[in-house]
Amino acid sequence: MSKSIDDKCSTHQRNPEPGHHCKTCARIRLELRIVRKTVSALIAAGWYVTVDNGEEEEIRNSRSVRDVMAKVFLTDEDFIYVSKKPTPEGKPYDHFVRFIYGNGGWDVMNDYSVALEKVLKPVSEYAETQDLYAA
Repeated sequence: MSKSIDDKCSTHQRNPEPGHHCKTCARIRLELRIVRKTVSALIAAGWYVTVDNGEEEEIRNSRSVRDVMAKVFLTDEDFIYVSKKPTPEGKPYDHFVRFIYGNGGWDVMNDYSVALEKVLKPVSEYAETQDLYAA
């Protein structure tokens, strides 16, 4: 993960804004909160986490929220693959969560395995209450 929201916000990459008050910055902050809540819930439930950004696996079989968060948001989407035991290279993972960045923020968690529904229910409920564009 880059060091600043300015690095991710197309408005502020060349023109940093103290406080990050634009809607893009707010969406990015929300997306990062939801991803962090998701990763935290999965690790707390005993899952090993692998991040695949569609180009490569950025981290494999991690149990560290900090390490996982350092590897997300590098492309437009990430797959978080989880297993109850460390998964050797070339073996399938048990379940997944798919994140797509750049839409409404609250909808960053695009899809996930039904088996993770109980663990992810609090995150989904939180996300549903977040609407950056509500009047």
